[in-house]
Order: sequence, then C-alpha cells, then structure tokens
Amino acid sequence: MKNKLKYAFTLELPGWQSHLKLAPKERVDGVLERKSNKSAKLSAVMLVLFKEDNQIKILLILRSEYDGAHSGQISFPGGQKEGNDFNLKETAIRETFEEVSIKINQEDVLGKLTNLYIPNSNFIVEPYVAFVDDNMENLFPDYSEVQQIYKVALDELLDEKTIQLKEVMSRNNHPLIAPCFYVNKLKIWGATAMILNELIDIIKRNDSIY
Repeated sequence: MKNKLKYAFTLELPGWQSHLKLAPKERVDGVLERKSNKSAKLSAVMLVLFKEDNQIKILLILRSEYDGAHSGQISFPGGQKEGNDFNLKETAIRETFEEVSIKINQEDVLGKLTNLYIPNSNFIVEPYVAFVDDNMENLFPDYSEVQQIYKVALDELLDEKTIQLKEVMSRNNHPLIAPCFYVNKLKIWGATAMILNELIDIIKRNDSIY
C-alpha cells in the first residue's frame, strides 16, 4: 500500500472537489473561491496511517479545551510553523511527536495533500500523510493539547454510509448541521473531515492502493 499511495500523491490531486463534499454550508463559497487571507498563518498536520489488528488505521486526536478556534475538536496532530522548522513537513513531524509522541522519519512521509485555508482561525493548513510501522499501542499524548487519541479503521471511513449530516457545535457554541464522518459515535467534521476526504477519494479512485 505504501508505495502505491506514495505514487498516487505524485498525480493530480482531487483537491477542492474533495473538500467541497465535506464542507459545512457556510464554508462552501470559500472552498469554491479557493482564496486565503494574505495575513494567514502557516501550519501543517500529519495524517498518520499504521497497521493494527490486521487493519489499516488512521490516528485522530481530540484537542484540549482552550480559548481558540479549534478547542475541543477532533483533528489530526499538527500546528503552526515555528522559526526552527525548515519547512512545513518538518512542522508536521515535530508537532506529531510533541502532541502524541510518535516519531516520524522523513522516509515515513508518503506525500502531501492539498492545502486548505481555515477562515475561523486564519490558518493555511498543509496536510501530510505518513505510514508508520512502529508499534502504536503505547502513545503518550501531551494533555495540555490533546484530551484523547482515537484510532479509526480505514475500512469504516471508506464506507459511504459513514458520511452523514449531523448536528455539531461551532466555535461559538452554536449548533449547526454539517456533513461529517460519523464513526464509533465520533463526529469528524469541518477542516479535518475536508482534509480526510481527499485522502479517502484518492484511495477510492485507485483500486489497487487498498
């Protein structure tokens, strides 16, 4: 799977078309315009794939509660680019280690997905995908940033029935109906779902990957 997926990242990516499928209603216009604020901050996330119990799984985290746009949300490990980061791939690798203690080597990174602008926090997110062979049983979250770690089977995410409209809470604690991946009572929505859906679409359009 690793080599086939790595090759798929060298081809044209589905990009905004995948993002649009999981975009909340108020984000649709922004996705179609594909523009970002010139003052937007740079950040990166890591989609960590691994094998466990004879299944390919992906790692997600529940962010700690704080005064910010992504408080208490399900997301991928990642964060803002810092001065010592050579590039955004290094940002994603560093943040993944800091938040969930997963050591990712450069060769573990298979490629990157399409950048996504998040208006609420004014971040441009660069998503990377890595496949890790290490044992994933003993993970140590940084509880100042991560409340909980989830491992979700790729098979469940590939099932189209997983994509549902659900009530979620916005950053202002206002309920809204948004498309999401609904797995094991987890509501994966917003930017995380939009990024994740591009990976899912890439796998679906290349039958030999998985």
